[in-house]
Amino acid sequence: MPRPDAPRECAGCHAPQARSLEESRKFIGRANPLYAAGLARAEKAAPDAAQGCGRCHVEGSSSVTTRCMACHGLEKGGMQATRGPPEVVFSRRASEKCAYPVRAGAAFETAALCATCHASSHGPSGGAYDGWRVTQYPQRGMYCSECHMERRKENPDGHLFPGTDPWWMDLGLDLQVETISGGLLEVVIENVGAGHPVPAEACELRELVLEAVFEGKGGAPLGKKQLARFGCERRDRSGRRVLHFEPGAKSREERLEPEVEKRLPVTPPEGWRTARVRWSYHPLAPELAGTVAPDLRINPRVFGEVVLSQE
Repeated sequence: MPRPDAPRECAGCHAPQARSLEESRKFIGRANPLYAAGLARAEKAAPDAAQGCGRCHVEGSSSVTTRCMACHGLEKGGMQATRGPPEVVFSRRASEKCAYPVRAGAAFETAALCATCHASSHGPSGGAYDGWRVTQYPQRGMYCSECHMERRKENPDGHLFPGTDPWWMDLGLDLQVETISGGLLEVVIENVGAGHPVPAEACELRELVLEAVFEGKGGAPLGKKQLARFGCERRDRSGRRVLHFEPGAKSREERLEPEVEKRLPVTPPEGWRTARVRWSYHPLAPELAGTVAPDLRINPRVFGEVVLSQE
């Protein structure tokens, strides 16, 4: 019996799940410009590291993609996971309907399956699994799938695997703006929903920026201030930003840890009437734009805006 090469083959019976997977950020291959640029840079700078990319971004018929069998072909979870026999599909329950024989996989009940790709596979800061396992969530019995595969209106069949989607990050990162004495503002932020530090994987590529935009009377622009920036930086001896597989030393790492509140005092400009405080997520840090690939530019995703006005 041939090995199911999803999502095309699996879509015959599992169309909603296959459609969601193709729309998700897990379906990343050479067609994705950021992945393609990073892989090309890795192949040139660190061939051994580049070979490891295909361990999770499974080689498909026409591109590199994360397919259904990347998870449902795993017999055991963890970094030493083995692929199941081609004629067997592993799932949470052996009673799942499938054209192929189905066997229940214990790894589907824990975070072990997720660890196969999301543990220590994205540089010195590790993956989302590494960040999750040192929090209180494992002791609470809360695993990755409880959030990332939760069935809700934005993810009705549980296979969209939200992560950096603006609506998803808006749920996980709490943002409040208050006025305090002395004409100051106080911005309060907390990672209330993500069970791992944010940003998680490949954080030397990504940045999460918090900024305030001020307006005066009649909406006149008064400028903006960057309040916080979360991510990792690696620089070589010349000070140039580099990626985790290139020579260099990690010079800065600041991430939003789970359930840790941060209070940021802000001095607004004179004459301000409205303050708009918002997050912007940069899949590619602005300082890296043009260096990963000369013509690669990716617009940030803005979310979670809070507006504070005064008379």
